[in-house]
Amino acid sequence: MKPRTALIAALIAAAAVGAAVYAASRHPSTKHGMVTVKAIEDRNGVRRYRLDVKQNKKAGWRFVSEATFQKTNVGDEV
Repeated sequence: MKPRTALIAALIAAAAVGAAVYAASRHPSTKHGMVTVKAIEDRNGVRRYRLDVKQNKKAGWRFVSEATFQKTNVGDEV
């Protein structure tokens, strides 16, 4: 492999690794912890019940059933 071709291949590989790290960092860190926000999302007539949670300075969210959503209060541990 020529040096120039190797350099281009290395740059492409580095970009792919960077993109994977970025995508992983954007994913919710946790789905367990203290509920901070209760939200109902309505998309195209479909209701989804979301609980935003926080644990050890990491934030995330989880979708739950309507029954679980009704029973859970802000400040509860899930």
